Amino acid sequence: MIGVHPFSLLEFVTYPLKSFTFLCLIITMLSFWAYKRLWIWGPLLAFSCVCAHFAHILEVGLVIPIVLLFACHWILCTHLPKTAQFFVILIIVLLSFGFSFHLFPDVTNWLLADTLQVSQDAPAFAYYWNFDNPFIGLFVLGFHLKLLSTKFEIKAILTKTLTITCLSLGAILTATIFLGVVKFDPKCPLVTPVWLIGNLFFTVIPEEAFFRGFLQQQLTLVIPNKAAPVIANLIISIVFALAHIFFVSNPSYLLIAFLASLLYGTLYHVTRSIESAIFAHYLLNVIHFIFFSYPILGK
Repeated sequence: MIGVHPFSLLEFVTYPLKSFTFLCLIITMLSFWAYKRLWIWGPLLAFSCVCAHFAHILEVGLVIPIVLLFACHWILCTHLPKTAQFFVILIIVLLSFGFSFHLFPDVTNWLLADTLQVSQDAPAFAYYWNFDNPFIGLFVLGFHLKLLSTKFEIKAILTKTLTITCLSLGAILTATIFLGVVKFDPKCPLVTPVWLIGNLFFTVIPEEAFFRGFLQQQLTLVIPNKAAPVIANLIISIVFALAHIFFVSNPSYLLIAFLASLLYGTLYHVTRSIESAIFAHYLLNVIHFIFFSYPILGK
């Protein structure tokens, strides 16, 4: 029903345990960059899950796919025969898509608004903070990716990242307007700070870790061709775009998602830094949300 659950900042005061649960999840992610050690982020993540259980977000049954996903990523770090490695990767992919598409029944993500409309000429949508989606990237960050840790490393990739991102985002946004997907619509709705936090930690970071840091990387390694990075980027970008069908099914929107994914994949390959892909993805999302129709023109 329209208006049954409109957005309100009081939600975070009314449900302090839910707020604390997602704060713990954010702290877990930040720990990867602060001091990445399993004995730190492991207990933090476990504590987040315990809080989620008492906040009625996570049922005990969800622990099984979480532990299985953790075990598969841990096993993948060992020396496995190629056949065994293939099956472990397949299990990781299946479990990750299960988390991403909310297929596991033992989680109740936090519904912050069931009819959120931030642009007058755009459809209203249900807005959640998802507890399950971050798991697609958490163990990738913890086990497989080398993260930036020094000012020297940041400076080394900053110029490439900014140059490629600015040039590419200009072209992508121009194409988006030309295709009639969005129009210029500057705004700062009440939900903006909440959206900025949720989009970074529960969408962008996990998605980039999984699609670029895991899928694209693994696919690049198995393609026996000098053009493997390009082929892997194309394949993953198609998968990334198709995954957005569950959010917006407009073909033009999916084309833009494909082009944007090519940018993220290119940045990851050129800089060897997942932070570059995260930066570009988040910047595009923020520009889209604040300055253009969100999520898309039409009702």
